Amino acid sequence: MTSVNGDPFDVSGEYSASNPTSGLTTIHIAATAIYEGSTPSNSDVLTLDDLQNYTVPGGLSGDYFEQTAATFGGPPAGGSSLSAELFYNGQGVGLLGPFTSAGSQAITKNLTLSGTALDADLQITFDFAAGSTQGSFMSTVPEPRGVAPVAAILALVLGVAAIRRSRLSQKMV
Repeated sequence: MTSVNGDPFDVSGEYSASNPTSGLTTIHIAATAIYEGSTPSNSDVLTLDDLQNYTVPGGLSGDYFEQTAATFGGPPAGGSSLSAELFYNGQGVGLLGPFTSAGSQAITKNLTLSGTALDADLQITFDFAAGSTQGSFMSTVPEPRGVAPVAAILALVLGVAAIRRSRLSQKMV
């Protein structure tokens, strides 16, 4: 893809969602954005926005959570960041990030919701600061342990769960 500034990016990953009549209601997106330009980048903001509508006759009341990891490599220019947030019926579960440093980080937040229908809006924002160099990347997938070349990290990122939203079933004790 090409940003509005004309900078070339490769944005890839995997996506799934489920809406069973009982059990786990989920959204899962593992996404990576890589700057592919041959000269330092302009300032670029890339946003992934996923909308889902969940309806279950028995209701969707319960505790929901969101979690993400942020991994930076290359690295992107100073001031670059990654953030994510899930909204249910317009109510944000909580901003995850912005993550701004090299390496891998993770965070989880939760929210109690009620109703039989929920509109979910998941937003992931990759903010590449001006001066990012070819191969700079941000990912919602955690970095593997130990030292590994960027190519090895990128080969692994598409197989690891990064962002997921779930309705947790309430247990009687």
